[in-house]
Amino acid sequence: MESHRADLVTVAFGTNDWGASTPERVREQATAFLDRLADCYPGVPVVVLTPIWRKDGEEERPFGPFSLVGDILREVAAGREGVRVVDGMGLMPGDPDLFGDLRLHPNDRGFAEFAWNLADAVR
Repeated sequence: MESHRADLVTVAFGTNDWGASTPERVREQATAFLDRLADCYPGVPVVVLTPIWRKDGEEERPFGPFSLVGDILREVAAGREGVRVVDGMGLMPGDPDLFGDLRLHPNDRGFAEFAWNLADAVR
């Protein structure tokens, strides 16, 4: 199989894990995934995106606060060569009109906003 050399790898984690996982499991999965990326794409920069805004992000969940997902991802990414974290909250304003379901999944306008802000963040 012919391999392809990526210029950049972006990875988005966490919003689904917040309601269906544990902090320990997210830490384990993120660690394993970033380890695998390093093996598959040696020397290629990796950008880890923390979760974007969601309308119910202030609710209490057994997992803990929504912000804990981003904290865990920053911790797992820390010290890894070629890996940096982009704060997903800064990529999407908390405006329900940018979400197709008004709470979680970006619509076309929302994805355009996300794309422009992500492009600026990775330049």
